[in-house]
Amino acid sequence: MKKILALDQGTSSTRAVLYNHQGEVLAMSSSVNQIVYKSNGYVEQDPMQLLDAMERAARGALLKAGVSVKDILCMGISVQTGAFVLWEKDGGKPVCPVIGWQDGRGKEVPDRLESIFADNKTIYSEACIGKILFGTMETWLIWNLTGGIIHASDITNAEITTMYNRKAADWDRGVLDRYHIPYEILPEVLSNDGDFGIVSNGILEGIPITAVTGDSSAALFGERCWEKGDVKITYGTGVSVVLNMGEETQDSRCAAAWEMQNRQILIKEATVYYAGVLLQKLVQDGIVKSVEETAELAVQATAGGGNRAEKVREVLESIGYQVAEKIISLEREYHIPVKHIRADGGVSRNEFLMQFQADILQRSLTVNENAEMSSYGVACMAAIAAGVWGKETMKKHSTILRTYSPVMSVRERDSCLAEWEEKKKNIVFLYSVW
Repeated sequence: MKKILALDQGTSSTRAVLYNHQGEVLAMSSSVNQIVYKSNGYVEQDPMQLLDAMERAARGALLKAGVSVKDILCMGISVQTGAFVLWEKDGGKPVCPVIGWQDGRGKEVPDRLESIFADNKTIYSEACIGKILFGTMETWLIWNLTGGIIHASDITNAEITTMYNRKAADWDRGVLDRYHIPYEILPEVLSNDGDFGIVSNGILEGIPITAVTGDSSAALFGERCWEKGDVKITYGTGVSVVLNMGEETQDSRCAAAWEMQNRQILIKEATVYYAGVLLQKLVQDGIVKSVEETAELAVQATAGGGNRAEKVREVLESIGYQVAEKIISLEREYHIPVKHIRADGGVSRNEFLMQFQADILQRSLTVNENAEMSSYGVACMAAIAAGVWGKETMKKHSTILRTYSPVMSVRERDSCLAEWEEKKKNIVFLYSVW
């Protein structure tokens, strides 16, 4: 039977994963995405290097599995959200770097885009006469994969830019006017199972792109967080906390998790900006030799392990505290009881952090041992859109789960939270951790 391909273009790496009809991984290949963190707060990536990373990852997966494009039924694409790039409509040459979702030019995409235009009047002038195209990462990848035929985004990624009005099903003219952004540069917005074209060049030529979404939404779908009150935490470079809001809400700040088969599920997402990057910093600073040893060191710190272990524990706990704050805040604000908490992402392999997270939340959380939930989720979306899978099929897919339940008493938890509140007031402490 034919295979399903998922391309997951994250912040720090691009992964290509091949799945069989039972949802099992046949092969996976990844390529590093280069990131430039500038002293002025700018965060940039090379758009051409990201295309090369995609090609490398895809080629690697096909070679490992020993298959050709003829063996692949369809593909799905999931991407880091909030990053964008501008390029020439004729020829496709980028006119600026990829502006990262953490970039310091502004709080949201319109702020950063306005800053790019303000810094380069030529780019702005050409944008105003239709010579420049805008795209978040999925749009950039799709445009290049289809040879410039398809300039499209999906509802998930479009809405995260804060420039798209979901209720009007169009780009928000008011926002565009406020930030002096030409409507003409923006892509068509499709549902997540829309027609995103067929790859027209390269190693993937001939494969239909049947699903596209943001990485957090893909992981939410893959984790089967389909019901109102389900929460998914993805621990990566940063941490994404997503609450399933159901199909209806009066809060305009909520976003579409996905729109498939004419049904729209809404979510509210909160972000902790630094997680995996903090652990990498511990390695760079020589405090630990590898990220993997942080969990063991943190346990030693609780038993008087010394300054090095204490530093590691403080970093891990700071991540856990911030995630807990986000979940507690969401639950209180929207009056939606949290049902299930699912965790995934590379940092979710840290046993100390996961146990601490369960303790501070005073709730059980389940970690999926599948480290590639974004790719699995978008593969499922692609297969459903192609008519070969359904949700019932997904329920039959094998999963390996580990559940962490609270062992800390409520009294001890409350004491820890009070201590955290005091630590947050200490700028020296915050600087030492972040």
